[in-house]
Formats: sequence, structure tokens, C-alpha cells
Amino acid sequence: MIPDPAVDSLVETEVLPRDFGERFPGVAGFRNIIVHGYLELDLDRAATFLNERTGDFEEFARHIERWLEK
Repeated sequence: MIPDPAVDSLVETEVLPRDFGERFPGVAGFRNIIVHGYLELDLDRAATFLNERTGDFEEFARHIERWLEK
């Protein structure tokens, strides 16, 4: 998996738990595919990915909310 410096930083500062940070870079990297490769984007594959990984985005938001409450 390609490292994601932003996610790694959030893990190191204990905003995100390590196990979540290890699986989330793939989701975070999906943004680059959408932004930089949108002309070649397979919409069916993108829809499948987003439908299957929605929980990761929700979990990410919960971790951020918990950290902000501290």
C-alpha cells in the first residue's frame, strides 16, 4: 500500500488508531484517482469502491470528532 503522509501523521499524533490508519490510506488515496485521473475513471469501479468503503469514511469522521472533543 502506498504510504499517505497525512494519515501517517494522524496516527503518530494519536488522532487515528494505528490499525485504522493502516487500512485507510487506500481510501484516502482514492481521492487522487478521482482528482487526477477523472477522465480515465471507471465509474462502475468507483461506485463499487465507495459503496463498499463508506464505513471507513464514517469511522474516520468519528475518530476526528473524538479527538476534537479532547
